[in-house]
Amino acid sequence: YNGEVNGQTVTTRDIGEVKLNVAGIEHPTLKRQVLIEAADLRSVSTTYYSASVSPHTLKRTTEATDTKTNERTYWADVQVFAIDMPRRVLTETKPTSHVRKVETYSNGVRKVTVEVLCDSVPGAVVAHTMKQVHESGSTVTRSTLDLIDYQVIAKPATPAKAASSPARRGLFRRRRKSG
Repeated sequence: YNGEVNGQTVTTRDIGEVKLNVAGIEHPTLKRQVLIEAADLRSVSTTYYSASVSPHTLKRTTEATDTKTNERTYWADVQVFAIDMPRRVLTETKPTSHVRKVETYSNGVRKVTVEVLCDSVPGAVVAHTMKQVHESGSTVTRSTLDLIDYQVIAKPATPAKAASSPARRGLFRRRRKSG
């Protein structure tokens, strides 16, 4: 799934292996382009995927254009800018990744989001801060989020069937008559 909805066509193309620099360290990535087309919209996303580090998508750019006017309606630039950074998560220090996302909309609004992600936390998001600013400079929206608690519930181990256990009896009993 690449973000498309019904009626949109999707074309993906692997561009090749590319080294991507994150905080001075080169990471091998697979560069892939995804094109989503609809009647009046064209969206092109380029992702840089790394199998060796988390978060695995180290960079993504997306540009959406109106096909009738050929004007840009949306632009996004998502980049991991730090990997394996120590961060206090509740009572423990854990390795985290820091991600910056900048989105620009055709109505003049620009949104900047910074996230802190941790693989050992369900959902991965430990902290998040966001600010939307109109081109006039006025703040439209701002928000922060900090993880205050989480719980990981381990799956119960499936007990192995003991060889000495009796055969399972059916729910209903049927008496057989002889003769």
